[in-house]
Amino acid sequence: MFVLSESPAGYALLKITDEAKFKSVESIDELFKTPEKAKKVLDLVEFHQFADMDQAMKAGLLGEDSEKKILKPLKRIIKKHIVKAKEEKSILLLENPKVGSLLSKKFSITCQADNIALEVVRNIREHLNEFVTNLDSSETKIMHRGLAHHFSRFKLQFSAEKEDHMIIHAIKLLEDLDKWLNTLCMRLREWFGINFPELQKVVNDNILYAKIIQRGETRVGVLEKDMSDFLEEDIEAQVKEAAKYSMGAKITQEDLDRVKNLAELIIDYNDDRNRLSDYLATRMKTIAPNLTHVVGERVGAKLIAHASSLVGLAKQPASTLQIMGAEKALFRAMKSRTATPKYGHIYHASLVGQSSSKIRGKIARTLACKASIAARIDAFDPNSNDPEVGIRLRKIVERRIDTLTHGKSGNYHKPNQVTVEPVATITRPKTYQPAADVPETKKRKIVELESTPAEEPAKKKTKERKKEEEKEEREKNRRDSY
Repeated sequence: MFVLSESPAGYALLKITDEAKFKSVESIDELFKTPEKAKKVLDLVEFHQFADMDQAMKAGLLGEDSEKKILKPLKRIIKKHIVKAKEEKSILLLENPKVGSLLSKKFSITCQADNIALEVVRNIREHLNEFVTNLDSSETKIMHRGLAHHFSRFKLQFSAEKEDHMIIHAIKLLEDLDKWLNTLCMRLREWFGINFPELQKVVNDNILYAKIIQRGETRVGVLEKDMSDFLEEDIEAQVKEAAKYSMGAKITQEDLDRVKNLAELIIDYNDDRNRLSDYLATRMKTIAPNLTHVVGERVGAKLIAHASSLVGLAKQPASTLQIMGAEKALFRAMKSRTATPKYGHIYHASLVGQSSSKIRGKIARTLACKASIAARIDAFDPNSNDPEVGIRLRKIVERRIDTLTHGKSGNYHKPNQVTVEPVATITRPKTYQPAADVPETKKRKIVELESTPAEEPAKKKTKERKKEEEKEEREKNRRDSY
């Protein structure tokens, strides 16, 4: 029985001399109380020191999804002391079960990574300096600290390489900007409405409202300034007509300056929001082109942010993708045993939102299926820069909408059947065939059975009849009493 100990210093292969003492975790703790006891049951076979931190890093990541290749030092140690020594019944105790599965497939050896193996490896790591003579405790601590820093730096770099994190932050900032703009625009309308209340009914767009305030400053300035560069002629005429007969109150110049500053802030925020929206559309077309073509860049970004990454979204089933963003409504419906929601973020996709309410649930389910396929292609296909699959998936959803809306029948895909021209058929007049008649059979005698009439049920006594009988009974009793 052998033990493979992995540390920041290197690989250590040890041999167990007395296997009977390694049957339980409690007995292992007794064996490693002192270094002298540990040396009696374990012998160092070979120790290989790592050349640098990169090699130690690769050894620590061995067995993960990205690292499936066994390192050369580990191969040499296993071949030299276990495979070539023809230790057929030997067992290798190690810490990582993934590494054990790789070694068992490669060298056909038995690997054990249970609680006993973990306890043995942990104790060996504590007393490793006693087994390896050329190791110093201070150097070992420095190696542990250096590997920890190296591993943390690697994790940060690996996380920074994920470009979908940029999308997540961009869509969250875009949502925050929309909330701030709505709040500021509501405050601007209420504030400037004191001086010019009629403007709110004439201009519905918040940005145009802010630009009018920035240009005119007051209702008197609105009459004098030219606003044809951002307003249509009929709207500009209505604004100036309303300014002539406005019933607003007068406010001080200091208040008007504050209102103008708020309008300029809203315009700046809107420009930043437009630039951020363009950036988000560009990044989505680069990272998830198929998903963008199916549901749109904003809905696609919301789905990626909800799933924390594009890979996380690709791992979700279509039924989960359909109700992402409606978790509160889902759990409330499950608790009250009512109808569950049919859509979440996917409702804001143009294909779902613009369809009729009768078929909206079906379209949401179909679109969720196609969006799930598109997300998996974008996440796991490295050559998915062309949105060809997304275009085909969107056409399938549009065809589904036409089928449900106009009642068209047929397959979603192009039929593979070959059209065959009809062949002319010859119709002949039918003639009478006597042999086809059914032969006449003897008629059966009909025997009438005598039936006894059922007794009619006694008629129920009416209320009047009951009253008369009671009256007669009373008269009879009265006569008998005399």
